[in-house]
Amino acid sequence: MEAKVLLVTGATGKQGKALISAIQADEARSSPFHILALTRNAKSPAAKQLSLRENVQVVEGNLDDADSIRKIFEDTKKKSGIWGVFCVLAFPGLGANADGEEKQGKTLADLALEYGVSCFIYSSVERGGEGYDDNLTLDRLAKVRIERHIREPGDKGLNWTILRPGFFMENFEGTIGSVTVGVLKAGLKPDTAIQLIAVDDIGFVAAATPERYTSEVLLVVGDICTTTQLQNAYKSAVGREIPSIPSFLARALIKMNGHTQGLIQDIERVHLTRIDPNNEENRIQMATVREAYPEMTSFATWAAQRHGAILKREKGWNQVTLGRLLTGVGTQTEAECARLKSAKPVITTMFARQTLARASQAAAPSGARNMATLREIELRLKSVRNIQKITQSMKVVASTKLAKAQRAMQAGKQYGIANAEVFAHSPSDAAATNRLFIVISSDKGLCGGIHSAVSKATRRALSNAEDSPLPGQQVDSESPVMIIGDKSKGQLLRPIGQNIRLTFNQIGRDIPTFADAAGVADLIVKSGVKYDSVVLIYNKFVSAISYEPAAMEIKGELALKDNNAFKAYENEDDATKDLAEFSLANAIFAALTESHACEQSSRRNAMDNASKNAGEMIGALTMQYNRGRQAAITNELVDIITGTPFTFPINWDGPTDDFSRKGASAL
Repeated sequence: MEAKVLLVTGATGKQGKALISAIQADEARSSPFHILALTRNAKSPAAKQLSLRENVQVVEGNLDDADSIRKIFEDTKKKSGIWGVFCVLAFPGLGANADGEEKQGKTLADLALEYGVSCFIYSSVERGGEGYDDNLTLDRLAKVRIERHIREPGDKGLNWTILRPGFFMENFEGTIGSVTVGVLKAGLKPDTAIQLIAVDDIGFVAAATPERYTSEVLLVVGDICTTTQLQNAYKSAVGREIPSIPSFLARALIKMNGHTQGLIQDIERVHLTRIDPNNEENRIQMATVREAYPEMTSFATWAAQRHGAILKREKGWNQVTLGRLLTGVGTQTEAECARLKSAKPVITTMFARQTLARASQAAAPSGARNMATLREIELRLKSVRNIQKITQSMKVVASTKLAKAQRAMQAGKQYGIANAEVFAHSPSDAAATNRLFIVISSDKGLCGGIHSAVSKATRRALSNAEDSPLPGQQVDSESPVMIIGDKSKGQLLRPIGQNIRLTFNQIGRDIPTFADAAGVADLIVKSGVKYDSVVLIYNKFVSAISYEPAAMEIKGELALKDNNAFKAYENEDDATKDLAEFSLANAIFAALTESHACEQSSRRNAMDNASKNAGEMIGALTMQYNRGRQAAITNELVDIITGTPFTFPINWDGPTDDFSRKGASAL
């Protein structure tokens, strides 16, 4: 029998993969399927993995481009044509406009009707019936409009089935899962029940519906739980409490985030619709789904399965992360783990291991020459190899971050260039006498001398040294200083602690944003420190292997008011103040992005050098270990060849019937 061609959108997503797996798992299906897995990038790792499956062909297309989808229909038409379409559309994002999703769904439905598709399955969302549809917003409103559009072609011959899944159980996974639990506990009423569904079950339901439930809306729900029942089920299945963020943080998130408020309202409305005695339609839809696929997954079963999968994944030998390398967790074999669990806690730092080795050397028998020394070298070799693994991993991470940081730096530089151009056409008539210094570093180390470079440059500027970053300008040694980053703060606290007015940390932990710079500029303005100009001391990116400390001076509000170029315009005081703060934020953002790129470059180079040094040390220690081992073997051979008598230790408790201590010594 010729296979039916099924087009699956979002094939690399959870629902698309679930349908493909469900179809391939159904061995009893009378007619086989040939699956066209639609993806935007056929070269992505997920797409390549899909292409390895049997009867799956990855096709590249963009739902925003109707012509690319039409080409897929045309190419398939030359053979047997597309028999069915499973349509699942990507969530546009929190607060994002969902017009694109609506356009994609309607385009796909129109093409399915045009090319005579026999079965069109659309995965929508459960929203508590259709009575509230016109009041919905964003992606939910888009799904409503897509549903209505699908039903219209249905009158013209399109065989459709609409699935309305409940709340995904997968929303309770990982970090986002702890946020979800906290939000639901804080926002929902205690007796409100949540309609839950596992993504895999959506795939099984979709695989069972093509030819049986044409022109029907199916409510796909696997379990119904209140938040209390949900917590109890998780604890019963896993043996511990379900992770959750603090309640005060969850309440703050609900108050600040409109999408989260909408989620709580939707779940409450769905609950009221379900318990409405007059709403028989929902119960019929759920019963139909149970008939199509009776083996729905309960939340407790899902939690146990996911927990088991996580434990199994953690036992894998190659599941080594940088965090585990740093902490030593998860790097032992199963036998070592069992031994460590039964053993008493032992300090396992490098220094402690060396101390234990020396202790064993002192306690070793006098005849066991070189044994403790070789053991000590062996332990040190193991330690250096572990350190080399860490530094190599950190080098890879820094290399990846450097590429992103350089792109951000190029974008951030535009702010600084625009800032400089404005003030280049309005030179100040008077030199600044009261300067505010802002030192830009970060909170993280292991990146060479990047922090000490800006710290030394700041001290040279305040001491009016010959190699000052402000050559030819006289600087007051008592000028106020503000520091971004804990590293430079620690270096400058003792020499110029009396100058420091304000310090910042947690800025630019990842790629710096303009919001970070604007927040710093706002706090500087509100600090009450008086200044004529601001001098930024930061690291200037020269290349991927070099950087140099630099200074950038920005005029303050008073300098702008006294500037002849600005006096030609009638500016209000607020406008001048806003311009000064905006120009400061621009300059800080440009300096932050450039310093961040320098930090990643320096960290990569530092880890590269550390890895090379570790390799050299490993070579030297290996040579020393081999020489010591060979010397020990040689000494033993000499003893055997020359017939050197062996003496038992003085506390030997061997048999006394056949050997006396005197006789043993004479052997």
